[in-house]
Amino acid sequence: MNFNLFNPNRGNRRSGSAGIEINNNLINGPGFVGNGGGFPTVPTVPTVPTVPTVPTVPTTPTIPTTPTIPTTPTIPTIPTTPTTPTIPTGVVGPTDTYAFAANLTAQTLTLIAAGTNVPLPDGQNLSNITVDAANEVFSVNDSGQYLISYDVNLTAAVLVSARLTQNGAVIPASEVSPLAAVSNLSASVVVPLTAGDTVSLQLAGLIPTVLQTGQGASVTIVRMSATEG
Repeated sequence: MNFNLFNPNRGNRRSGSAGIEINNNLINGPGFVGNGGGFPTVPTVPTVPTVPTVPTVPTTPTIPTTPTIPTTPTIPTIPTTPTTPTIPTGVVGPTDTYAFAANLTAQTLTLIAAGTNVPLPDGQNLSNITVDAANEVFSVNDSGQYLISYDVNLTAAVLVSARLTQNGAVIPASEVSPLAAVSNLSASVVVPLTAGDTVSLQLAGLIPTVLQTGQGASVTIVRMSATEG
């Protein structure tokens, strides 16, 4: 079949395809001419190329945090050793070394100038102190400082002296020697004694002397401390 469409005002053009003539004057209108055969193959629209995926920008790696330098531990202060409190000096406790003895009879004593021991057989109360068979010489068993006191009461005033002796020797501070006749003599001293020392009460004079009825004479011995000074 041969189609020939034309426009008197336009020329005809043969297509490069065999047997087909195309009237260029009818491109914008209906109709087509050709030498036979089917419709021309519509050219394939080229596939739009796929836009390549923009590569993912890699995440900037996190800069690791600089580790914190550990604080140097504080060296604990060594606690001050508390001062040991001073122990206050205690009250002197009761002593367990003492003696008391008396003469309660109206005894007549023959005195000599060198001194005569006074017997004290009555009311004896002894602890760690002993007395001889005549009740005249007292011996201490413990060393220390001793308070020793005596008291003599006579029936009449006479010229007489009284004193204490330690191991037979007069303790000077204990001696009472009045210049006139008296009926009472007394004194007290503190002296250091060593274990085994002896103590006696003496009267010295030239005439016989009579002790008063009741406490005619007495001696008290008390250990005050363990040191001898």
